[in-house]
Amino acid sequence: MQEVDVVIIGAGPAGLAAAMHLVHKDPSWMARIVVLEKETHPRPKLCGGGITPFGLGQLHDLGLSLGVPFARVQNVEISYFKLKAVFQADPAVVVVYRPEFDFWLLQQARNTGVTVREGCEVTGLERCEGGIKVYTSDGDYLAGVVVGADGTTGKTRRWMRKKGRPRTARVLEVFYPAEMVPDRDERARITFRFDPALEGVQGYFWRFPSTRANQPEFNYGVFDSRLYRRSRAGLKSVLHAQLQRELSKASQAQFESFPIHLFSPWNRIHAERMILVGDAAGAEPLFGEGISLALAYGAAAADQIEFAFRTGRFSFHGYRKRILFSQMGYYLLLRWLLAVIWYQITRSKLSVHLVWWFVRLIISCEPRSYL
Repeated sequence: MQEVDVVIIGAGPAGLAAAMHLVHKDPSWMARIVVLEKETHPRPKLCGGGITPFGLGQLHDLGLSLGVPFARVQNVEISYFKLKAVFQADPAVVVVYRPEFDFWLLQQARNTGVTVREGCEVTGLERCEGGIKVYTSDGDYLAGVVVGADGTTGKTRRWMRKKGRPRTARVLEVFYPAEMVPDRDERARITFRFDPALEGVQGYFWRFPSTRANQPEFNYGVFDSRLYRRSRAGLKSVLHAQLQRELSKASQAQFESFPIHLFSPWNRIHAERMILVGDAAGAEPLFGEGISLALAYGAAAADQIEFAFRTGRFSFHGYRKRILFSQMGYYLLLRWLLAVIWYQITRSKLSVHLVWWFVRLIISCEPRSYL
């Protein structure tokens, strides 16, 4: 059994960011970290692929600028039936194809000196004196600290989780070539449509411009947060109905689904010698944003790990405070509060109209200006 200071389970943005931040703090961490990934990059990964300016800032903190093809979005449109608002920025969001982005980030991590073992699946975890035993399909490890970066369905979150229902959203998505989209020239706009709320969806329908293998595409999907109950809405029928409004050949592509573990201030995100990052800790609950926050989780985890080894205290009790009282924490808490309120009122057209027009009255401007 190989002894190592830190085992990071999952080579996605959160796990790789944590490793790179540690190496940037002190190059000696190169020999003290191993990242385990059960797949081989470029791996299939379902994701809308949006990266906000906050996420681009996180890449900048790692000394990186985005090195994969992306769609640059300058307009974000939010609508609820006839109500509409548009947020403008340059960029408001950039959209990447997630397998390409993860593969590029893996290459940057390796260039930094991080050891990543692909095709190495974690089969079990066992707490022992002085660390955690990590059993894998290709050799075992005794880790001083384990970082759970293996996402919503990963072993680390399930191993650590207390009893109770986790807040797990449902997502269904599909890609279409740009030539199938009537308004394909509208590549600088993404759309969030909250109309499906009246069909029981605690979320929205989206349209993102995207780029895959240097070919322009559009990504469509439905996000159902299920913050209040396990929604019975049929996402396939909801997505198909929404696509019929935009496409003439919506039935020709195959829908793909995936879950997202959502952030809550009460999520369990650490234990003795273990820390969770990325979707394992909780994605942003209003829109399900993951990539930008995963990179920020990695930075926070690196700070806590460095502190733990410097002081010999491995409880990680300061991790929650480090998350909540940071720029990322304010971002997450605000989005969580908005999601709790918004997904309650969207079930009633009257409630949404009252709130919508009340906000307009308070700030005395058109919707184009206030988002």
